[in-house]
Amino acid sequence: MRNIPTVRCFVTGAVLFSNQLLGSIAAFTVAPSPSSWTVVGVRVSTTRPSLDSTRPPLSQRTPASSTRTPTRIWSTLGSSDMELLHQRVRDMRISVLEDEMARPPNAELSPTEFVRAILMALKCPDDPVPDSGLRMLLRASTKNWRSQVYQAIGASPSAVVEEDVAASALGAALARPKNQFGILVGAEDSEDYYLDITSMNELDFQDGSCWVDCRLRQKDTDQLLAVLGWELEQRLSDKAWVVDGIQWQDFRDDFRPGIGREEWMRVCG
Repeated sequence: MRNIPTVRCFVTGAVLFSNQLLGSIAAFTVAPSPSSWTVVGVRVSTTRPSLDSTRPPLSQRTPASSTRTPTRIWSTLGSSDMELLHQRVRDMRISVLEDEMARPPNAELSPTEFVRAILMALKCPDDPVPDSGLRMLLRASTKNWRSQVYQAIGASPSAVVEEDVAASALGAALARPKNQFGILVGAEDSEDYYLDITSMNELDFQDGSCWVDCRLRQKDTDQLLAVLGWELEQRLSDKAWVVDGIQWQDFRDDFRPGIGREEWMRVCG
């Protein structure tokens, strides 16, 4: 009996989420069979907590306190089906890369387009991955603005803070209950707004800095909720616009009102 060579591979673009099941994929094996079919085997190990009420505390628990139940799933795919799968994975990766390259900071975006892209990313902060909108804001910020954001979330400006940690902390801070800035990240108790594109104003100072203001309005009633002022700077390396400050004027009854530029409030710092 001849040995059939095996090739280990992985498929990108597929992510499994579960709140009820903790598990891991032990192997994904593709083995050519004597026929024209390809056999695909996936071995999944799930972790099921023991129901023994006499278990030791978590700090003293050993791996034996959990029961691992291996499950083997087999399926067959034709060679044409496998090629179609690979093509779809390639197309998905290309689409994700193209979307990522188009996101700020991007030298091809005008100041107004830059602000619109930032607001869109913040409104859906977990698309395509958790905290990606907050992470993008940090990447599209000057060193000065990023330092103010770090101070706002309780991190020292001189401290080395991982980007993922800072993005997660910023998202949690903005989404706090009764936080007026929660509207930016779609907090549960905030209004559903739309960006009034027709009222956006752009003032380019022709010195590498720019001012953009925009209005957020209630979707259902068209009521003015807040006005944002964006202080932008161009990076010397590629001339892409980045955030150097965001100012805020609130018109909702539950928050501080503002009349005129002198009453603008900074979001952070």
